[in-house]
Amino acid sequence: MVDYTLSVTVEDVESVTGYNLCLLKAMQAADSDNDIYNVVFESSGPNDKIVFNWTDEYKICCSPNRFKNAETVQATTGKLAISFKQRFSIMGGWDTTTVEDDDKIEAESFEFRSGVLGASAIVSLRSSEGSSPFFQSPNPLLRGTTESFTPKDKYKVLWSKKHKAGRMVGSESEDGFEIDFTGKRSCQVVFTKDQSWNIVAYDS
Repeated sequence: MVDYTLSVTVEDVESVTGYNLCLLKAMQAADSDNDIYNVVFESSGPNDKIVFNWTDEYKICCSPNRFKNAETVQATTGKLAISFKQRFSIMGGWDTTTVEDDDKIEAESFEFRSGVLGASAIVSLRSSEGSSPFFQSPNPLLRGTTESFTPKDKYKVLWSKKHKAGRMVGSESEDGFEIDFTGKRSCQVVFTKDQSWNIVAYDS
């Protein structure tokens, strides 16, 4: 497991009064070449110094609820710890979930297999608040199908009035500022007085 830190300096706090600073993490699904940022992982009200901490320790669960922008993620099953090259399965009913190893799964990926109708995967990451969701399947899986997910070491920050930790994010995520943590453990960024983002330093 690796611990990560993102430190954000806000030069003009008054300019973002009423907004939340939202942190999102990228996921790549097997049916897409694009990184998906669709759930706010952590958030904070405006302050001159904001710090986010997390650890690459994953949990997975599922829900019958469809993805809907600005709605709160709500799980139906309990969260189970999952690692790369493992498969989470819900089979026979919403109260029957398992996690098993499978060496055929690609490295740095895990799978979600649905044996019920209309299940969406919810993936969480360990944060300072516990285990916080950062991804929900954009579309529910058909019964008997399997989907592969690959978490990426890429993150976005964005200011929002309607989003906060645990809420789903639609096209607004495209406006976020991307920070690549590949091979890094911490990053310092500045939100300047002219409303732009600058990376000040990385620490590996």
